Amino acid sequence: MDGTVVHRKLRFGPFELSIGERVLRRDGRVLPLGDRALDILTHLADRPGEVIAKQELMDHVWSDVTVEEGSLRVHVAAIRKALGDGQFGNRYIANIKRRGYSFVGTVVPLAGSAESGNDYVALSILGCLTALFSGDFDIAREMVDRAVALNPNSLRAWEQRGWTYVMAGQPEEAIRSFARTIRPSPFDPSLFSAFTGMGAAFIGLGRFDEAVAATRKAIRRNELYPVTYRCLAIALAHLRREAEAREAAAGLLKLEPGFRISEWPAGRRLPQIYIDGLRQAGLPE
Repeated sequence: MDGTVVHRKLRFGPFELSIGERVLRRDGRVLPLGDRALDILTHLADRPGEVIAKQELMDHVWSDVTVEEGSLRVHVAAIRKALGDGQFGNRYIANIKRRGYSFVGTVVPLAGSAESGNDYVALSILGCLTALFSGDFDIAREMVDRAVALNPNSLRAWEQRGWTYVMAGQPEEAIRSFARTIRPSPFDPSLFSAFTGMGAAFIGLGRFDEAVAATRKAIRRNELYPVTYRCLAIALAHLRREAEAREAAAGLLKLEPGFRISEWPAGRRLPQIYIDGLRQAGLPE
């Protein structure tokens, strides 16, 4: 592992992954996890939302030996057990059929811990989370705008900027940001979040047919991203395609059994058009 990441710490849910210490903690308590499992978890959590091929993971973790795919599955199972993955609607690691694994939880680099030169990514994520949880859109926009100014070529920073502007009620600017993410490689399977964000922005503009098209593209890239099903259900509901909207809602509840409209953080930051669509799709309050 190169020295640019040895001091980094990542937080997701109640967990903190200290890369330098090679330790996973939950609420301050160290969890037992072997070295190989920690290597896999770090590789996945350091690239949230990306689909990482199984062969890449095996080459990274077992660079000095040849192993069967079963070894990878055993260690991923150990990680999922440590994280309580799948319990109470919590999802962290998704198995993308015939392609690999993806870390689907929200990862926050802890302040002061990033020394990899990727401060612009951490800043963009922090800006998006500020919009999501505090609703301070002025500060949030300032953060994400600064992030893309620091590195205009960072696709991740542009994606986070797009989501921030969706929540800030500026869908046109959000679409411009997502387009910057998608344009260089429109068929990249890791772009499911950007296509979902594009769909969310189209909903904000009342362009529901385009929202359906964008979210369908997202699902073709990743069938296990719950946010996509929310946006698809909303768009279909507003198009009065009731059966399809309820099917999308069922897809969401399969991935997030505990989803409730009233408990959805983004619901407090988005125009009523989003909430109305979820209700019309039959999702629980």
